Amino acid sequence: MCMVRFCLDNKAGGYRCRSQVPEHEILKIVRMYEPFITEFFDNKEEMANFQKWRAEQKEKENKDDNDEISA
Repeated sequence: MCMVRFCLDNKAGGYRCRSQVPEHEILKIVRMYEPFITEFFDNKEEMANFQKWRAEQKEKENKDDNDEISA
């Protein structure tokens, strides 16, 4: 939850939440999902699957970029 609050309040990084949803409502949602997200990132098997998926996405993106350049 600290990271989300940092993202919402980080003026130095240039990001500022521009949602019409009040911050306290956003934080309620974050608190609701935080245990699931933490469990996911603490699970080595799930992280391995995520890293594999991310590598596949980057590969697809690079292939698409190369296709656009050659076209």
